[in-house]
Amino acid sequence: MAEQIVDLMEANMPASSDVVAAARSAGGAAGMEAAASLAGVVSDRVAALSSRVDQLVASGGDGGDVGTELRDVRVSVDGIVSGSAGKAVRSQIGLLADRFDMTCRPDARNLLVRSFPRPGYVNMDGFHGSSSSYVFFVVGVEPGRRYAFGSTARFVTVYAGDVITGRWENATGFEAVEGDDRAFVTFAAQDAGSWVMCVDGVDLASVLPYGRVSVNDDRIGELEGSVAAMPTARDVLGVLVEGAGNLLIGRELAEGRYMNGSLTVQESPEYDLFLAVPVKGGVDYVVSPGARLLVIVRDTDPVGGAIDVMDTDGITSFTPSENGFAYVTFHASDAGRFVLREAGDADALPYDRLRLRGNVELPEASGCWGPLRGRKWAVCGDSFTAGNFSGSSTPVIESGRYAGHVATYPWLIASRANMEIQDLALGGRTLATPADGSFSNCFSDGIYRTIAEDADIVTLYFGINDSHHRPGSSGSDGEDVSGIIKLGTIDDADATTFYGAWNVVVPWILENRPDAHLGIIASNGCETDDYRLATIAIARKWGVPCLDLNGDERTPMMLRSTNPAISSEAKDIALAKWRVGESNQHPNAAAHAFESTVIEHFLRTL
Repeated sequence: MAEQIVDLMEANMPASSDVVAAARSAGGAAGMEAAASLAGVVSDRVAALSSRVDQLVASGGDGGDVGTELRDVRVSVDGIVSGSAGKAVRSQIGLLADRFDMTCRPDARNLLVRSFPRPGYVNMDGFHGSSSSYVFFVVGVEPGRRYAFGSTARFVTVYAGDVITGRWENATGFEAVEGDDRAFVTFAAQDAGSWVMCVDGVDLASVLPYGRVSVNDDRIGELEGSVAAMPTARDVLGVLVEGAGNLLIGRELAEGRYMNGSLTVQESPEYDLFLAVPVKGGVDYVVSPGARLLVIVRDTDPVGGAIDVMDTDGITSFTPSENGFAYVTFHASDAGRFVLREAGDADALPYDRLRLRGNVELPEASGCWGPLRGRKWAVCGDSFTAGNFSGSSTPVIESGRYAGHVATYPWLIASRANMEIQDLALGGRTLATPADGSFSNCFSDGIYRTIAEDADIVTLYFGINDSHHRPGSSGSDGEDVSGIIKLGTIDDADATTFYGAWNVVVPWILENRPDAHLGIIASNGCETDDYRLATIAIARKWGVPCLDLNGDERTPMMLRSTNPAISSEAKDIALAKWRVGESNQHPNAAAHAFESTVIEHFLRTL
């Protein structure tokens, strides 16, 4: 058949995309035999049309009656006269495509398979959302053809361009008139499994309903596409995980929100809201712990109207009067314990936990889980990590698990990702330890050994204070700079130099915290660029990922960069917008917020 389509193309006759699709989808012996038979028919028809075209060209060349030939082309094999030669060719090719579909693909005879249903219906007043009906948009129709349904259609609206030409209610079929090109067809949800629309005359019993696909009557698989089969997806989830009976799993959570009886979503740090959880009428549900508010609406969009509204604090059970979608408001203080399940289904872990069969737990929140969620992060650094907002107001996290905590980058990340923090960052802290022992706020002086054994992630962000302790240094960010710390060389093996301290701390973590994902952050704000280069060199030596906040081709530059490749103008802009003030050049609230996105991405790559 493909060769015949090529012939049509070479004859400048449009090959219907349906013909091409049908040709490609023919499979199995029966399909090939039918395709071969139809190919012969197409070949004969093309030969006849080619002959007519040849005669047309010939008659035109020697002064023949071109108009007569064109009128002849408009006459089909069954004697029907089309309005134009092109329309005649297209209608005949379309008829062959339909016959091919009917022979080779039983499911293709159902015209609904080329559309997709949406909850709702289209009537005289337009589209309305509803969970009891599903409407198929833009189902192609042809003038003069009658169509039949597998079950009664609640509403049928037929268009010719933008003009409505026909409307029917409770229809078993309809006929398209001149100019009609598409229809909107609404079926009842309860009839899912028998949604069929086909050309009248076709045996409805031989047509597969919407959502099921068969090839040449040899059913190699069925796709559960009807709304009645959708709940089976949760059955599959139940096979994979324990606790999947919690209907909140996988649903959208709006933290710091609640829905009132007027169907309006409001902000409040006291509440967390689950949106549009499907529930079934007449089924008993259990809520734990008690919900503050519960609203059931007819569609995922609350505009469709409320079915039930419960505004009594401590709601532990409910029974919807009809199918709908529940908006459930919990107290935020109960986070980690949210459950909504059908009564009698005891297999329901709280919302933020999933357990794979075999008791492997995966953390979950906000409808999904990721590589950071629920992890313990050992945050090691100085005041660029701990924060120093002297001379301005201290920013705090407003809601969630860490509400009220200073809003520095680690706590912002932990709040978003529901992480646990081991805070080993302190202002003025150095990595190395002065040989004379005159300074004690040193990470290499035993602090690194306190990294939690169950830490999932460890980050080391040092350098700025080591540079303030270098010989001849006059710099300071207001911290104690007593005690000399030299830069050293990459082969140093004791903690009295900057290089040496890295060579003590990094291998200890790799050996003694083998399950932790280690990352190094090259500090901005150092007095010279030597410390940035030394940090990068150490990361390479030990095969540890490194994030350079001084800016490179992969990382945005933060304030006080020492990278000589970056212009002084760019550095001045960063300093002006990201420092606390002229007398305090630590990162301000905006800088920590920005850094949190960059560093969070880095953590996800470890």
